[in-house]
Amino acid sequence: MKKIIIYIILIINLFLYSFLSCKGNSKEEIYPEIINVKPFEATITWGTKKLNKGRIFYHPITDDKNISLAEESIQLSYKHEIILTGLKPSTRYTYWIDKSNFRFQFQTQPEATSPFSFILLIGNILQFDLKDLIISELPEFLFYLKPISEINTDSFKEIRPFLPIFYTQESFQIIQWGGLSLIIINNSLNYLEGIKNYLDKFTGHTIGIITNFEQIPSNLQSFFVDHNKINPTHSIAFILRPGSSLTSSDKNGIKYLSIPIKEQKGSAIRFDVDTEFVKANFIKEGKEILLKSPPLKQNRTCEECRRLADKGAYEESIHAYIEFIENHKGHFQLEDAYYAIGLIYDEKLFQFKDALSWYQRLINEYPGGTLSTFAKQRVKYLKDFEEHDFEPLSKFERIKKIEFGRQIQNIKAKESLLKQIEEIISKYPASNLAPVMQYWISNQYRQIYLEKAVESYYKLKKNYPSYEHAKEAMIDIGDTYYQFEKYNEAISAYEKALKELPALSETIMNQIKRCNRNILRDRLAHLSLGIIILFTLIGFFLKPISLSYKNRKLVFIIGLIILFILFIYGFIIHEQFSSKIEMYLFVFIIPIMASLSSWISILFRAPLGIIIGLFYFISSLYLIIYYINIHYLIIFKL
Repeated sequence: MKKIIIYIILIINLFLYSFLSCKGNSKEEIYPEIINVKPFEATITWGTKKLNKGRIFYHPITDDKNISLAEESIQLSYKHEIILTGLKPSTRYTYWIDKSNFRFQFQTQPEATSPFSFILLIGNILQFDLKDLIISELPEFLFYLKPISEINTDSFKEIRPFLPIFYTQESFQIIQWGGLSLIIINNSLNYLEGIKNYLDKFTGHTIGIITNFEQIPSNLQSFFVDHNKINPTHSIAFILRPGSSLTSSDKNGIKYLSIPIKEQKGSAIRFDVDTEFVKANFIKEGKEILLKSPPLKQNRTCEECRRLADKGAYEESIHAYIEFIENHKGHFQLEDAYYAIGLIYDEKLFQFKDALSWYQRLINEYPGGTLSTFAKQRVKYLKDFEEHDFEPLSKFERIKKIEFGRQIQNIKAKESLLKQIEEIISKYPASNLAPVMQYWISNQYRQIYLEKAVESYYKLKKNYPSYEHAKEAMIDIGDTYYQFEKYNEAISAYEKALKELPALSETIMNQIKRCNRNILRDRLAHLSLGIIILFTLIGFFLKPISLSYKNRKLVFIIGLIILFILFIYGFIIHEQFSSKIEMYLFVFIIPIMASLSSWISILFRAPLGIIIGLFYFISSLYLIIYYINIHYLIIFKL
């Protein structure tokens, strides 16, 4: 009878493990990938662990009532690929896979004349929280300067559903997005003819080169220069190459940017691309380099002015620009010089009065110019917060844009800076900028301290009730509690938000349901742990009933058999797990708990032993899932 009990435990164990593995593609565990995005279509691919027919629902984020459906033409498959058609350029879409609760977003390619941003990743990406980076910078695609063979692609698992990710290839490659063409040349000139043929047909507004050559070969350099002479409207604007330090220079109308690619530390560069401008923003370093200037103005005012600004010598750069203006009356680059001076005063020196003066001069003298449009936007922003002689704005912008960004890993330093902003708010509580600062520090505290974040959101709600974000402060408070796994407090906050914001009841109720689900999960975990502890302690004091020492070995043998079977099975389906560590944990822990369950079951007479053994094993299985990958609980509707 006891042998039968042990065999039953073995069969149940294998069945549940197989069921768990096959069900790994539950709603929460499907991670699609955006592999191709164009202005009017997008291709999405994903895998499932059981045969089914792929379906995608999608809609523009601004129109959730107009939901479209795209289905595969094939009947059943494990691998799925669907092309969404009829899309609009420069439009962000929400989509989800079949009945999944997860919602993802992507943005279609812009038309050739529309602006966009992308991120170039270099070096060790483990220094970045990629998901936070994507949320904060909103790039339309990401390019990692490494071949895919050298990358742990699991690092990109959470962001692949949201944007295309490109990797370095062995041969030359071309990434065309909107009006930009990025050409990547990797230590070979064998593809020069192919590049030439491509450039002869290119109709966009900007060409950028990324190469592994520290010293660009003379024939390649000549090719670039000759191309620009023949095609001034489709010229090569910039070249990125390895270097010992971050430097930039101009030569033959091309901007050369040397980046320390070979260093181990990671770097993220956001490229802002427009028809007239391309800027490289070094996110961690807080540095911005202009790679392309307006058409017909490639030598923006004077090289010395730009060089000084790129080095961070802003005062000297302004003096150089002013000297150029005084010595070149009527020059066609004066408009550009006015804007450059205004921008340095505005975003680098935070001397907003001077910035307004130069912006206004630009608007008055060149009212129809492209740069005047940008200047007007900045003038409006600055005048909205010009109170107290710009003192609050100057301090806030300096901390937010420069000092805070330098303290990515230093929580104490961040807290000190946030306290400085709180002091600014205390000094100027009635200023137009005060609610903006209060909301910003609330969001920053939310990343590090629960209590301070909640307190800060309450201050926003109490002190600035008319501010747009203050109206949804209770939702932010609930989200903060949820983020720190304080689900009862989160429910309380959401219930208050429900009374204040009935129009958002559906969204709030979904959050409450998630909280209740997680509370149930926690309670079941505590119950399961109690069951395991109780019967494990009993196992130390009770002897097995009518089971010889020889037969007790069967428990140990059964555990080894399960371990061997699961190891082979786990290796076969290893791609279905989110990581190898997760697979190893399942493979090794489940046999151990199955053996313990078998041992516990033989402490009691049948059928009580069978029931207790099953409860022990089910409780063990629940805790294994709870602590290794809690999302698998969706399989059991938990």
